[in-house]
Amino acid sequence: MFSARRPLLSVVRVMIDEMNDPKSSRSSPGAAGGAATTSPASTVVSLKSLAPYYVESQHGTYLRRLNEAIVDSRNRNIALTGRYGTGKSSILDRFQEMHEKATLRLAIHTLGPEGDGDSTTNRIQKELVKQLIYSASPKTLRRSTFARWAPLSLRRAGMEAFGIVSLLAVLLALLGWLPDLAGAGEGEPWVQRVALWAAFAVVAVLAMTGLRLLMHGRVISNVSAAGATVSLSERTLTYFDKYLDEIVNYFDAQSPDFVVFEDLDRFGDPHIFEALRELNTLLNSTPKRIEKGKPLRFIYAVRDSLFEKLGSDTKAEGDDAATAETLRANRTKFFDVVIPVVPFISHRNARDLLHDLLADAKITSIDRPLVDLVAQHATDMRLLVNMRNEYLVFAERLLNVHHQAPGLTPSGLFALVAYKNFHLKDFEHISRRGSDLDDLYRYRRDLVRTSVARLDRRKRDLLRGRGRAHARADVAARLSERLRAVGDASKRRSSWPSYKLRYQVGSTGVNAADASNPSFWAAVADTGSVGLQLTPDPDTDGNLFMTLAGEEFAGLFPEALDAGHWASIDEDDLRAEIAKIDQDISFLRGADFSALASADEFELAVQPPTKSPPNSETDTADVAETVHQTFRQLVDRTMKSDLARDLVTRGYLDRNFALYAAQFYGEFTGVDVATFIVQSVQTNTMDIDYRFDSPGAIENLLSETSEDFTHSVSAYNVAVVDFLLEHRRDLADNVVARMVSSFDDQAREFLAAYLSAGKQRSLLAAQLSARGWREVFTYLAKDEDVPDDARVGLVDAALSGAGTQGFDLGSDAADFIGEHYKEMPTFTSAQDDSRVQTIVALVNRADVLVADLSTVHETLRAQLVAHSLYQLTAPNLYTALGAPRTISLDQVREDDVVYEYCLANPGRYLAAVRGDGNTKHTVETADTLRAVLADVAGRWSDEQIDKLISAAAPGSALDSIAGVPSSTLRALAAARLFRASISNMEAYRAEVGAIDENLAQLLLAAGAIEVEPGNEVLEGDEAVPADRVVASLAILNASDAIPAARDRVSLVRSLDIDGPLPPEQLQPEGGELLTLLITEGIVEDDADTFSQFHAAGWSALEPAIVASDYFKGSVAPELVDGMVAQIFDSPKVRDKLGAQIVGRLGEFVPSDDGTALTAAASYAVAQGITLPAHEILRVAATGPEARDVTLRLLQMAPPAAADIVATLVELGEPYRNLSTRQQTEFEVPFDDAHRAVFGQLEEAGLCKTSKKRLQDRLLVKLL
Repeated sequence: MFSARRPLLSVVRVMIDEMNDPKSSRSSPGAAGGAATTSPASTVVSLKSLAPYYVESQHGTYLRRLNEAIVDSRNRNIALTGRYGTGKSSILDRFQEMHEKATLRLAIHTLGPEGDGDSTTNRIQKELVKQLIYSASPKTLRRSTFARWAPLSLRRAGMEAFGIVSLLAVLLALLGWLPDLAGAGEGEPWVQRVALWAAFAVVAVLAMTGLRLLMHGRVISNVSAAGATVSLSERTLTYFDKYLDEIVNYFDAQSPDFVVFEDLDRFGDPHIFEALRELNTLLNSTPKRIEKGKPLRFIYAVRDSLFEKLGSDTKAEGDDAATAETLRANRTKFFDVVIPVVPFISHRNARDLLHDLLADAKITSIDRPLVDLVAQHATDMRLLVNMRNEYLVFAERLLNVHHQAPGLTPSGLFALVAYKNFHLKDFEHISRRGSDLDDLYRYRRDLVRTSVARLDRRKRDLLRGRGRAHARADVAARLSERLRAVGDASKRRSSWPSYKLRYQVGSTGVNAADASNPSFWAAVADTGSVGLQLTPDPDTDGNLFMTLAGEEFAGLFPEALDAGHWASIDEDDLRAEIAKIDQDISFLRGADFSALASADEFELAVQPPTKSPPNSETDTADVAETVHQTFRQLVDRTMKSDLARDLVTRGYLDRNFALYAAQFYGEFTGVDVATFIVQSVQTNTMDIDYRFDSPGAIENLLSETSEDFTHSVSAYNVAVVDFLLEHRRDLADNVVARMVSSFDDQAREFLAAYLSAGKQRSLLAAQLSARGWREVFTYLAKDEDVPDDARVGLVDAALSGAGTQGFDLGSDAADFIGEHYKEMPTFTSAQDDSRVQTIVALVNRADVLVADLSTVHETLRAQLVAHSLYQLTAPNLYTALGAPRTISLDQVREDDVVYEYCLANPGRYLAAVRGDGNTKHTVETADTLRAVLADVAGRWSDEQIDKLISAAAPGSALDSIAGVPSSTLRALAAARLFRASISNMEAYRAEVGAIDENLAQLLLAAGAIEVEPGNEVLEGDEAVPADRVVASLAILNASDAIPAARDRVSLVRSLDIDGPLPPEQLQPEGGELLTLLITEGIVEDDADTFSQFHAAGWSALEPAIVASDYFKGSVAPELVDGMVAQIFDSPKVRDKLGAQIVGRLGEFVPSDDGTALTAAASYAVAQGITLPAHEILRVAATGPEARDVTLRLLQMAPPAAADIVATLVELGEPYRNLSTRQQTEFEVPFDDAHRAVFGQLEEAGLCKTSKKRLQDRLLVKLL
């Protein structure tokens, strides 16, 4: 294939040689234009002219065909066709040389402004008429509508002025209107008169000449004098191309034989050729042209592709390809002869031509693959030559200079020159940073940033997962304790407080001991809830009494729901993935266009391709509409040609393109520095991930930029800030100051990137706090952009650099410091006094309480103790107090600050004591207890005081509670921490108001009440003897606190009272109290005592009556009022009082108490005691239930018959017949009592009785 191209290449090389020869023998106009730009002696390679060159071997064929075509008079419209760069202009140049005087050449390069309704054809016609007008002499167009203004010479103006003045003088002389001249009268010498008139004439001619020159080309449209106005119409000076007769006039006057039209195809309007063909026909039909006998020929230079538009109209007719092609074929009707020019250059041989052009210019250092690549897209000889020329100029100004652009190579420069020749406008935009390459640079920067940010987030997530996995056991243990506390609190309020806790996750029961296992909480995280069971056996499911779920569960156990806490990890896979992430980040930060285009795994979210490019001033698209594209896809959508895409993807156009587009004036080396200045510093644009590879790059950057650089957003670069923090802390402070001044999105993005990749991030954290950034601690402790593995070190660095400024130390920062202070050298290492004070101030402001003082350096520890900035735990108390034996308040009181801290936090102190195996009691001595009680009174709650006292040592019991705060007495009594003496008891009662259960238990535990000498108690400020009677009465009346009467009586006996107690001051109560009081002689055995206890009821009186001697004698009936029936039910009391009651039944039972009367009557029957008739009548009146006992009483002591009848009538039926006689015959039981009683009535003649046959019934017949 190469050898087949050799003849053509030889021809082209001949053309190149002729272009190089400034003394070419041809005389075309292009020869002068192709003169070398330097002298032959110069060593600088000359530029080649781009003007057309005629080469006989290449163009002769077409010239001959053209000359042959004009021989035939029928050929009046001749087309020379071929694409651009085939040599049409060179052929026409030589043709014009051969027919110079007979040829008119017209070339249109632009069209005038489009008017209303103007078609492209019409606008082209206007431009052609303009060229015709200005190519003709003004004399030719003098009488034409398109007459042109011509310059007026002074000679002609003078002659015209002389003629006008002469004509005017003759006219005035004939009319006798000549003016009178001073000194030219008839009396004056004729010489004088002639001289004056001659002078006047000269002045007039000169004035008229000046006026003529002044008015030349102007039209007088309005003359006004003395109120009169003369108006003339203004002549229009536009060309009106509709008047083709003017064009005919032109061609008749000029009479060219050939009109050459070039560049008509620029405007894509094939219809102009119809108008020109019509014009040609018209011009050849004029009389002068016919008279001349030689036709006028139009010769066109045109490309064939223009006529494809003739078939475009068929799209509306169904896209018929044959019809469209027929229309295109009609181009032959426009022309009489079409001479095609065969291209001599194509993409197959362009690379050799371009290589030869470069070699001819001694350009040999450009990569051959680049030459081949450019040549594939360049098939125009002038374009190849122009690239060669431009490369020479660019190389002279950019490569072969002292201030060469750093990193610039011949191949890189040639690639940019090639890009310029194909994208002229875009190349111009490089200087304004608005080119496609600039857009691509921004895409690269954004893709690198977003990809690095994504990888950083993934790395942080992986490290966070590793940290969580390592901390799973601790988190699970904390959650287990919290769940147990919730369960215990709920269990105490349930109906089974003694049962054991068991948990339920889903449908599975879990032993409470297994709740500290991370797998348990992983299951909880999956279900989102946990149930609480109560069971006697923790290994067996019980009753589900509570379920924690939803917001309630999330509020109590927020960390439990994060599945990331419980996910297991493979450490080898984790390390491999982190290493891959680091490798990808390193690649991204150093990747140029070509490397990034080959990496399909990285994508950027951009607006759809129809949208404007990033940073475009016209970008109004909705940013929410995005697509994800790789950098290769971004190259394809951004670069406008395949050549541009190939130059980028093959690495010939890189991110440093802006350096090679203009002359470089820098004094340093390093293409990375130069590009950063152009793309970031000069535009004040943030490029976080830009990597510097040249030695001393950052130093060079600082030396070449202004002082404002570190105050600008362009300084937000990882490598720059690394250098500044390490070597130029003063300049780093400028960057930090800008960052914290507003902490906008750019500052946040950079800080996140730097904390992930920066080498001096601890210094940056210290600088941030030193600058007083309020959110520094919250950000470092909580923000997800901070890597977990560096978070502790960063917060520590911020603490080390912080001053006294007001930081935002919220709960997030406080919790983090409290959790990780053990890992921070700020806490564990020695610090100077000022730093210690600052740390203490920050810790105090954040409300951080150190969990373990033993891990803190002793200097800082002393200040933390002095400011009570530690958790009140047993280990911390031991540390704060200097390792005492115990942490009881006896020991704590040795340090006033620690003691006050404990008093201020009773709950924590009490919990510390409970959790300490060495400390058994909160207080060990009575003196400490009395002092502590005085300190806690009014400060601690009753519950806290109870816990304090209940945990006090028994040996701390008080001998006297005098002066002890009254609010503590109940707890002291409950804990039995004071002596059971009468003075303490009375002092207690004076403050509390009564003997409560606490005091009662203390007294009962003592078994007796001590009666110390003096028995004094405080009444106000005065000590008075304690009243044992009052104390005894108080004890005996304290039945609620001391339910057992025997215990109360025992305590009273221990008081050794003098004489019996007044019964009226005792509260009556049932049971054995009265009996005990009587038997112990504490009260008198008399009516007053029993009268006081009568209200207590039969349970109090029964045993007392049995034990009483008083009831052996006559008893006052009111002492047993309402208790007669109970007396007869009690054997011992009945035997003691029965006969007395029956004998005085009217006194003891004055009312119709049926139960009492019946009981007394029964006792009387049993004892054989007779009752008078009226008492028997009262017994009978109680109702039918008293029938038997009534009949027995009547039997035992029969009264008169009338009394018997009255008594029996009270028993109801059938006995009432004795009175009513409703039945004169009735039956009654056949027993002894009835026979005896009715026998008495029979004897009295009131009835007759007989036994009913075969029945135990007594038949009574009234008489």
